[in-house]
Amino acid sequence: MSVALEPHMTQRETEIIKWVSHGKTAYEIGIILGISEPTIHHHIASARAKLDAMNSTHLVAKALRRGIIT
Repeated sequence: MSVALEPHMTQRETEIIKWVSHGKTAYEIGIILGISEPTIHHHIASARAKLDAMNSTHLVAKALRRGIIT
């Protein structure tokens, strides 16, 4: 019997998902965290792939359901 493992979210991915859940854009998150907008997009894409989310709204919903963010 195989047990599905929870995907490992990096601290940065989790932090960015929290900001997305507060309605911040990639540009705004970049300013807040002091990193580039393309880097924000990279982390969002990585997190979406790990959680098999179709878009950022779906990403936040899945992260909430799994307890990744509160």
